[in-house]
Amino acid sequence: MEAPMMVTTNDDPGDEAVGSAECQTMAATNDDPGDEAVGSAECQTMAATNDDPGDEAVGSAECQIALFVKELKTFDTVSCDLPRGKHRSETVIVAFDLERLGHALDPKSPNYKPSLHDVDSIASEIFKQGEAWANRGLVKSVMDRIAERHGWDAKFDKVHLQCSRWGEDKTRRDYAAGGLKSGCTFRITLSAWIREKYITKMGNTKYREDWNAPVTIKNANCNHGGTCSPGKQNRVAVVSRSGKFVKLMPDKALYTLCNLAEHDGKLPSSTIKKVMARVWPSGKVITKNNVFHIKVKVMRCVNKFKTINGDYEEFKKLVNESDFLSGIDNEVSLDDDEAYELAQSLWAEVMSDVDKEEALFSFIDYLQLISARAKDFFHKFAYETSNNGRQKIVGVMWQTATMRRNFELFGDFIGLDMMKRGLNKLLWPYAGVAMYDEMRKLCIACEGVLCGERTDMYQFIADFLEQSTPIRKLADIKIVAGDAFFTQELVVALGFKNAVLVLDRWHLLDSGLEKMFGKAAYEMMKGHLVGMVEADSLYEYESFLTSAFGFLQSKQPRDGDLEKSLQKFADKRGNYATYCIRSIPGNRGLLGSACSEQNHSSALVFLNDGEKTMNKYNAHLITLVKDLLHREKWRKTKTDNELFGRNQKLAIERERLRREVGTPTTKDLLNAATKLDFDSYERYKTARLRADKKLVAEETTDTSTGESIIHVRSAEHTDAAPRIIRLPAGRCNCVARLLEEDMCSHEIKAYGGFVESYFKPRHMARDKVTGSLEGWVEPAVHEIDRIIGYNEEIISPPTTIPSPPVAEYS
Repeated sequence: MEAPMMVTTNDDPGDEAVGSAECQTMAATNDDPGDEAVGSAECQTMAATNDDPGDEAVGSAECQIALFVKELKTFDTVSCDLPRGKHRSETVIVAFDLERLGHALDPKSPNYKPSLHDVDSIASEIFKQGEAWANRGLVKSVMDRIAERHGWDAKFDKVHLQCSRWGEDKTRRDYAAGGLKSGCTFRITLSAWIREKYITKMGNTKYREDWNAPVTIKNANCNHGGTCSPGKQNRVAVVSRSGKFVKLMPDKALYTLCNLAEHDGKLPSSTIKKVMARVWPSGKVITKNNVFHIKVKVMRCVNKFKTINGDYEEFKKLVNESDFLSGIDNEVSLDDDEAYELAQSLWAEVMSDVDKEEALFSFIDYLQLISARAKDFFHKFAYETSNNGRQKIVGVMWQTATMRRNFELFGDFIGLDMMKRGLNKLLWPYAGVAMYDEMRKLCIACEGVLCGERTDMYQFIADFLEQSTPIRKLADIKIVAGDAFFTQELVVALGFKNAVLVLDRWHLLDSGLEKMFGKAAYEMMKGHLVGMVEADSLYEYESFLTSAFGFLQSKQPRDGDLEKSLQKFADKRGNYATYCIRSIPGNRGLLGSACSEQNHSSALVFLNDGEKTMNKYNAHLITLVKDLLHREKWRKTKTDNELFGRNQKLAIERERLRREVGTPTTKDLLNAATKLDFDSYERYKTARLRADKKLVAEETTDTSTGESIIHVRSAEHTDAAPRIIRLPAGRCNCVARLLEEDMCSHEIKAYGGFVESYFKPRHMARDKVTGSLEGWVEPAVHEIDRIIGYNEEIISPPTTIPSPPVAEYS
């Protein structure tokens, strides 16, 4: 077994001495700093009877932590000569076993100790008030190790070492991850043994601390407070804000990029992303801002790189090296789809032989192998029967646990389309069911490749969704958006019985109308047709329609076919007119299949390493699956970061509401803020304030039915028609309520505030993207056995061996 790594660092990496030159480390005369360092008398007794603090027999968690921390510290008596002839000598922590601490907090380590899960308590035991340390650098190195495993970042602030979220946020900038300062209380205050006197430029005498000399912890609060919530996403957010990812990028990565820039004369963004993806944590999304700053740093280092003729050892002396892969932000979460990791690891093995005649795996076996090993992955092949009666594969669709959960939450509005680009060797179009999440960000329900854009292929997609996600019935989908390939009749025939087809607005205006009416007629009626499509009300639509008919009837001779085409187009207004779409529950303000177009663009850019002008990607189907699953993982990580930022803003809002006077509105908003996601809460807050200021409600009885109803009127425009809410649980049919299917200001006024049952699961807060196993069926064991060629062996029953007698203790 390797010896534990003992750290004796200081702020000056070139100084090997512990403390200043005046400090002398005496012989270790006392390894035990005293009973107080151990903890209570109970802990001392246990220390003498049990060497393993992780053993359940040790006792309480507090004692286990105390004993464990004591074993990490190395004590010596240190003597220092202080100014003015004074002398100080006491027991000091001169080294700390960082490696053992890291293993104990790392779930992947064989030495992980689940009993030491309370990191704040561990920190409180490590940084004890009154204890002396060899120097401030040693304290910081220990705090950094705790921070990287717990999920936060430590920083210096004069005489303090603290969480970077310490203090109140005063910035007015709207950061994506929320404000950095969040009222955290984690902070220790250090007192330097030696203060050096110096003369300022103005001739004044001042003192500064010698942080290379021993320090004493004056005060310590090792609990994270306010809205600071240590974790994977928090770690990524705060380290990104500090700029450490770029400042302390590993020297190997910087050397590689300098080498590429020197020999190629350029450094594409895709190259930077590929290099940094291997050295940055999996939880870090490489942004455009990161790429820019890395490119600047590389260009500044290229001149130095030239002077050393590419000597790596010399290059390392010029740059800082940092390992970002040991922290919590590089861990694979239990909520991550296993299919992502398996697809990447299996790809290398599969593709090494895929072009050989003796290939061990085929594309079919590759997907089946993932399905057999990943507890979430579901796929299905589309077959077609040829003239000779044999079946052949004409496509495949797949779904991960994350995709399944996406469809369960956001499947009210879906986009169907295919992308006819040569992404694979078979030139099969890419197909995906696209949606928008609560932040109006792209997410998908499933994806795959099919032999062509045909009705039977779309039927296959619908059947796949119904089988893979039983919680979301096809009949529950309210809107299917697509291009001119679809008709309302086709949508219903596919199984979306209650869905309304929404024709994509961009395709309709760009080429759809011209194809319907012919180029000459379209140019003649363009103004009328576009007006009908964009009409915000029935009155506006009828005005354009009447005007269009009048225009055609004025032409001599009249064109009966054109008039019939116009009437047919008008009969389908529910699929394209703005005012009709706004009346569909859950329309989300969308006017077409923008989600599908965005999905196609995202896939193209990702597969082409950021290239937006043309498609250069054409890969084997196995590689395509691997890369598309990689894109899904990247999108999940990006969404997790955005959710974390919104949750930070929501936490700050809750704290603000708690500090305000407890009015009915404040209490109601606080109740909503504890349940809803950030975007839904912001909509609710706006509607609630409008209900308070601009609406009045009056309960009455419907004279025709005898039902109790509530009239909600405008306080400013008393002559305006009221909104009628039927009790006890009637819903409003205003455009604002139908938009997201949450609560509008009329309902809030009628029911007196927040009603949780009036919101959908997609409106509720979530910490991160998670997967769903509902409907997933584990593949038969024999399937994976067939792939790997495993034959079951007959195992003989074990021989019975009598157990030794159990010793009894009196």
